[in-house]
Amino acid sequence: MTDQLIRDYYRCFNERRIPDAGLLFTPDAVLEMPPFVQRAHGYAAYAQFAETWLRAFPDAVFTMERMEQHNETVCEVDIIATGTHSGPLDLGAFGLLKPSGGRLMLRLRELLDIRDGHITYASLSFDLNGLVRQLNRIDYDRLVRGLDTIRQLADELTAADPDSEQQREVTERLGQALDAARLVVRPQFKR
Repeated sequence: MTDQLIRDYYRCFNERRIPDAGLLFTPDAVLEMPPFVQRAHGYAAYAQFAETWLRAFPDAVFTMERMEQHNETVCEVDIIATGTHSGPLDLGAFGLLKPSGGRLMLRLRELLDIRDGHITYASLSFDLNGLVRQLNRIDYDRLVRGLDTIRQLADELTAADPDSEQQREVTERLGQALDAARLVVRPQFKR
């Protein structure tokens, strides 16, 4: 019964039958799916997660790789998520990843607590850095130019008189150059 419910859960996602997946949750089910849903309840939380994921990866597929029963109610499921990044991926406080056109292959782990034929708890985890690494498209020419600017500013800062207006002005320009270089490497933080 539990095995079939879990298979149905992922099948509903893959077939875009999100309302049907919602019927598998209790109304007060606790969902933890950061960074998409920090901690919320019931079908609405699942629908928010699915909508966010499918907006970014319209062709997304979740493939169960392994399922392990931990006790009478708790199962751990290893999933491989695949899809093409063709829409914005809102990572909340972690930024917004603009469509890259890149292909994603990410391992997910989901803990599910199932009681009386319904999901009462779901916790999804994955390597956020791995996700960002796969989807970010870095402009390396721009990054090298930014690093050259930072080197030049470092030389100017070294040559400036201590506690001078020149030192403060160079430090301000250096801060701007560092921020610009960071945004080349981590563009998702620019909204």
